Amino acid sequence: MRFILIVEGDTEKRSIEGLIRKHLAEKTGQNIGVTAININGYGNFFRDLPQKVKKYLAGPDKEEILAIVGQMDLYKTPYARDVNRSIRERILQGTQLFEDSVKQDRFRMFFAVHEYEAWLLSDADKFDPAIRNRIASHARNPEDVNTDEPPSKYLKRMYSEYLHREYKKTVDGKVLMGKIDPKKVYEKCPNYRAMIDFFVSLI
Repeated sequence: MRFILIVEGDTEKRSIEGLIRKHLAEKTGQNIGVTAININGYGNFFRDLPQKVKKYLAGPDKEEILAIVGQMDLYKTPYARDVNRSIRERILQGTQLFEDSVKQDRFRMFFAVHEYEAWLLSDADKFDPAIRNRIASHARNPEDVNTDEPPSKYLKRMYSEYLHREYKKTVDGKVLMGKIDPKKVYEKCPNYRAMIDFFVSLI
């Protein structure tokens, strides 16, 4: 049995897949498959998602698919910039749009608030000692690192000011994602927790 995770970029595919698989194994004691599919950007995600989901749910492996989940950074979507709505309202707006467009019982949409780098911030101990304490004090609630300075920009500033090098999403983000403790992400990031709870409910 497995889950299909549809993401918008190659970094997310290479990083998130392993984290979720590891977390599900810890929580359930089972080796549950997680296959991430890169749909290459928000425009493609919005346009192609219904067809992608339909394809997998009608394919030869359809019986082994527990559910298909769309996962996207809220920061990159139009909903994130609606300052007249709360974060919860923006998430609900985006969730409804995608789930209504797909119209499949086995599909759910979840957002990383505001980016998946918020998940990295949940485990400050895995960062270089030169920035570890700063990250710990700044990101007790990682999802509050918001659209004014979203997590990736915050990390770029930390790396530039204190490590004197660039934070590279495709390199540093991937390495950190392989190190962080899923339980800390679950504890500190409510929207990640909701996604994991959905997975576990189907196992």
